[in-house]
Amino acid sequence: MAITAVSSVGISVASSLLTSVSESLAVTGRSRRRSGKTADPSYILGGGTSVDVGGLYGSLGNLLAAQNGLYASGNAQAESLAAQQRSATLNSATDRINKGDPAGGRAEAKALLEANSDDVAALHVVGQSYIAEQNYAQAERAFAHASALAPSSSLLRGELSNARTLQGSDAEVVATARIQLKNPSQRTAALRLLLHLTDRSPDNTDAYLALADGFETGGQASALLDALQEALRTADDRKISDVLERAQRLARSHPQAAAVHNLLGRALQKAGRNDEAIRELENARTLAPYNNAFISSLADAYVSRAESKVRSGNVLLATSDLTAAAAIDPGHRGLAAASARVAGHRAGRAVAAQQFNKALVELRKASFRPPDDANFQRTLAALYIRVGDHFKNDGGDSQALTNYTKALRLDPSSSIAKRKVGELARSLGLAAIATADYDRAISFLEQAYNTYRPDGTYAADLAKAYDLRGQQNKTLGKLDDAIKDFTKAFSLDPTSASISANLSAAILEKG
Repeated sequence: MAITAVSSVGISVASSLLTSVSESLAVTGRSRRRSGKTADPSYILGGGTSVDVGGLYGSLGNLLAAQNGLYASGNAQAESLAAQQRSATLNSATDRINKGDPAGGRAEAKALLEANSDDVAALHVVGQSYIAEQNYAQAERAFAHASALAPSSSLLRGELSNARTLQGSDAEVVATARIQLKNPSQRTAALRLLLHLTDRSPDNTDAYLALADGFETGGQASALLDALQEALRTADDRKISDVLERAQRLARSHPQAAAVHNLLGRALQKAGRNDEAIRELENARTLAPYNNAFISSLADAYVSRAESKVRSGNVLLATSDLTAAAAIDPGHRGLAAASARVAGHRAGRAVAAQQFNKALVELRKASFRPPDDANFQRTLAALYIRVGDHFKNDGGDSQALTNYTKALRLDPSSSIAKRKVGELARSLGLAAIATADYDRAISFLEQAYNTYRPDGTYAADLAKAYDLRGQQNKTLGKLDDAIKDFTKAFSLDPTSASISANLSAAILEKG
């Protein structure tokens, strides 16, 4: 959590500034780094003001920001050189904490405490550094010392209380914050407490919902929107209705805010209410027609509805939704996966109708870029096996093997696919041996051996193919190639006397 300022000169000044900070908070967020988190787009709230939304920790400002900025008295000319240096050190320490180096910031603040152990501002910075490290017991000690030196500071009392509360469970922290949010004089401290909690537990939906309620009570629509964005990100099926309820209230209060409609639409989509989601997201695009994020959200809702239609068997409507999504956002990341599901459904229908050539066309579409869904890929694998069986029964062994191989690629754990690939590849390999096409035989028999090894038969078959090619190469005078083939054959079947003899003879002839 980003921190700022208290005083520059003396304990009394520090105390008064700490008090004024607590009274002049501009509610806020932090410059916290979060993996996988991206900024949300610009949005418009009442009065037509455009606001850049960088997520909860960007656009909310700084809960500890004083009106006069960082550690300074507001009268730089009157400060002594020592006071100016102290202010610079405090600012530097704060900056290091905000940039993810709490230990470095604490070291700078502690250097000031070596000169004056009663430096309230330095103690405050030390406490904040421990909060950043989630070492709440140490933070409590620092804030307790500072609060004893500046007993009139409501900010320090709040910091001390928060450090103690944060030593409890997440649920206890949220419960305490909700009680404090009901008291206007404690609301800012409660918001700080919740922001600290989300540093510790960045996926705690209850914390974001509590933050949203606090910002709603304070009439801070921008902050409320950001908190709901986070709540939506983390909400599961049990919590999504809570997000929806708050998003709907915000939409009623700000009917011309594109980002609010976007938030509500995405919440409806997550709740499975795709028709309503599309209406809200259409509103967002109408209000902000050139916002790429809103365009993507709308396309995503159409894709989501298409996938729902596929699951219910309504391929016609699914196709219509995918066409709409492609028109809105041709490069949308979900189009390929949803299109694959449509093609997979069509392939299933074609197989059921024994239209195997049509099924093969759809399977190729479905498996070109299949969604990362093991169940769907297993379904495609089963369909490829059905198509492969058809071609095998029809005499098309090579085409059957191709389909069995595709099934195995989609479902590498399929024992059925492994067996079918192994058996058919072996059969084709033995047929190639019969025609003295040993290169082809080895290709098929290696596939069989590497795919399915029920016993030593497949290894012996492959060894035989290498041995026969070795004999052929020896006859052609290619002794080096012959030795390689005999060596490979012997590694596969070391008990074969004839292979051992052929290898020895070739090596002797090579000299």
